[in-house]
Amino acid sequence: MKGSFFRTMTWLHTWVGLLTIWLLILIFFAGMMSFFRSEINLWTQPGLHKALIAQQDAKTQNEQIDFAVQYLKKNAPSSTSWWILPSNDRQPLLEVAYQEQNEPGKRSSFVSQYFAIDEYFTPLTTIDSKGGDFFYRLHFDLHYLSPITARWLVCFASLFMLIALISGIIIHKRIFKDLFTWRSGKGLRTWLDSHNVSSVIALPFHLMITYTGLVTLIFMLFPSPALTKFNGDFGAFFKALDNTRMSIDVAHQHSDMLATKQWLEQVYTNWGEVPLKRIIIDHPGDANATIKVFASTGQRIQDSEPTILLNARTGEQLARSNESLSIPHTFYDSMTALHTGRLAKPMLRWLYCLGGLLGLAMLITGAILWVNRRLNIHEKAHFGCQLVKSLNLAAIMGLPLATVSFFWANRLLPTQMQGRAEQEIAVFFFVWLSTLLFASISQNILQWQRLAWLNVVAWAGLPVLSALITKNPTHLALLNGQTILWAFDFVFLLSALFFATVAVKLHSRSNRVTVSKIEIQTWK
Repeated sequence: MKGSFFRTMTWLHTWVGLLTIWLLILIFFAGMMSFFRSEINLWTQPGLHKALIAQQDAKTQNEQIDFAVQYLKKNAPSSTSWWILPSNDRQPLLEVAYQEQNEPGKRSSFVSQYFAIDEYFTPLTTIDSKGGDFFYRLHFDLHYLSPITARWLVCFASLFMLIALISGIIIHKRIFKDLFTWRSGKGLRTWLDSHNVSSVIALPFHLMITYTGLVTLIFMLFPSPALTKFNGDFGAFFKALDNTRMSIDVAHQHSDMLATKQWLEQVYTNWGEVPLKRIIIDHPGDANATIKVFASTGQRIQDSEPTILLNARTGEQLARSNESLSIPHTFYDSMTALHTGRLAKPMLRWLYCLGGLLGLAMLITGAILWVNRRLNIHEKAHFGCQLVKSLNLAAIMGLPLATVSFFWANRLLPTQMQGRAEQEIAVFFFVWLSTLLFASISQNILQWQRLAWLNVVAWAGLPVLSALITKNPTHLALLNGQTILWAFDFVFLLSALFFATVAVKLHSRSNRVTVSKIEIQTWK
């Protein structure tokens, strides 16, 4: 830590980045995939694809809700909770779900049913798959870890990321010049330029996404104000924040619900003809049944949906929330909205994705740069350097391979398999762990080539596999206006082209060095 201020900042930038870089690669990657959570959910459900054709009869929101209520009354009369999610621009389907009554002591599960928005509300068949929800939860829950442990890890990684960004700004005295400086074929200099360009060009996005990510976890970092005010009861704090969270005791007395049209009129009287995001009916058929209605925030920079809680028997308004937020709540909520990107239309969503890709490029080039600098100083890589090289190979080449394996598993696993969704996820982690074991054997340029070509085959073969399984090739999806489906195939082929380019460059580089120097010259 001795030396000038800039040297200290350089040391800080290097080590806070390196200590969390592989976890950050996973977080950035899963977060980038989460921007297309709804679209991935649709792609992983072939039974829904026929409803994605553009030429369909539109049904109004009220018709969808009324149909859903009648369906639930008939098919789940004894359920404790009904969920209705009307169609929207990202999910052009009606989703209806109800909570099953399981044995005492067991966690209740939800059963979902999708319907096409056509003349007859045609029911659609689904398979057991987490789809985009897996990547969304992986972003902050890391799947196999307990949620609390995972979120603390993500929290500390985000703090380290913010420190690395600030220290990086300080040490880049020529930050604007670095934005326009990139020298190809210069070894270590090229990797440094790549790191600088990917960092600077999307710096506002990197700062925004890191800072807002920390804000979403603010109650883990600074719980004392809320705990002090509410005597250590976080539940009371969140109820005060949203009074529609009130719990109402079941009366155990049967009562018919108010007609759908009547309670919807109550909603529209308060809000006007707004699009509704979801409706939750708790304890349907009970005298104390409630209807909770959430309005869509659309493109507003607000994550918490305005909510109305109604008595299902009388239509009486019990509570309202999130319509007018306090200044602190507005700040917190807007930061959450910016981080999740749920407000984004397709173009802005792709810009979010581009920012995520540049973030990955920044992290990847930083990891490779650290190894190359050490190899430039020492003729023989020490254990720490070998470890970093293995982790780099597994993270950079293994994570995309694990992802494409997840999509292959979605198409190949039997539809009636027990625990099918978890098996898809198991394939993801098995392939990723396999690449780590493969990387631990050797980290030379040939290993990178092999994994690059494996990625080419896997990504290029996915559209073919999908067409064979679903009997809906890309050109038919394009002709039928199924934008989501052909866009996925386009991205898969683009990914294959990218890895093919990388593989060719690696092959060209390996031919320029002698066999005796392959280990030393890896990624220089």
